[in-house]
Amino acid sequence: MPTWPEILAAVHDRHGEIRARGSTPYYRGQSDAAWPLLSSAHRFVNRIESELKVQFPSTEKIDLLHREEKSAFQQFKAVATSLLDPLQQQDWALVFAMQHYGLPTRLLDWTTSFACALFFARVRGDNSRPVAVFIVDPQEINVISLKVDGEIALDADLRQSTIATERWHPAIQKQSRTTPTIAVQPVYSNQRMVVQQARFLACGDAFLPIEEQFPCVLKIEIEQGLLGEVDEFLDLVGFNWSSYMPDLEGLARQFADRERYLMEKIREVRTRHDKA
Repeated sequence: MPTWPEILAAVHDRHGEIRARGSTPYYRGQSDAAWPLLSSAHRFVNRIESELKVQFPSTEKIDLLHREEKSAFQQFKAVATSLLDPLQQQDWALVFAMQHYGLPTRLLDWTTSFACALFFARVRGDNSRPVAVFIVDPQEINVISLKVDGEIALDADLRQSTIATERWHPAIQKQSRTTPTIAVQPVYSNQRMVVQQARFLACGDAFLPIEEQFPCVLKIEIEQGLLGEVDEFLDLVGFNWSSYMPDLEGLARQFADRERYLMEKIREVRTRHDKA
């Protein structure tokens, strides 16, 4: 098992390799290293299969993915538009808002900050299982998928995007050819996207996990025995819920974490007292 310094060195090396090619590394943290890299829309269709105890043919499964994401988008747009500011009411910004509030989309959250990815790998898990941080070169993704050497600007307005992004938007009827996965840089339509340095993979039609589709994805598992050192690292650099969720929800989560920390310390003191 690699040590925490060895993990930091591996991240540093991969970061340097990607930067040397003129690209910007994407990072993603997951609180369970066993989870595959799939968008919430793909996971939703997989759950439908599981609940029905059936296995759809590939074409039917992709059709179901398109129908479900289109239905969710139309319902969200009909109900939520009046609650969103003008920037968030645009084509892609509505999908960003869906992702923000946990609705199924084919967007997969990434960040350009290793610390941010590591933070979310820890705060959404516990100490019972390994966590993982994934690193990918977005330019490699786009060269493989579209032969485009660079990130794709996914503007809030479909008409302003640097390429035709209709194939990935849930409101648009998909073309007959298979839609691949692409790496995109969004317009920041809310404050969380800014502080989290958000990037996305707009996942294609394939249900094969991203790490199995692209050899450029590096997965770094962090075993349970190292999680204490991870927490010390995050505490040292001063990252907490308010750092990445600059709103009342983030503040409330920060206070809840403080209460849990105090209770843990009280239990430790009591245990030592009882053993004395």
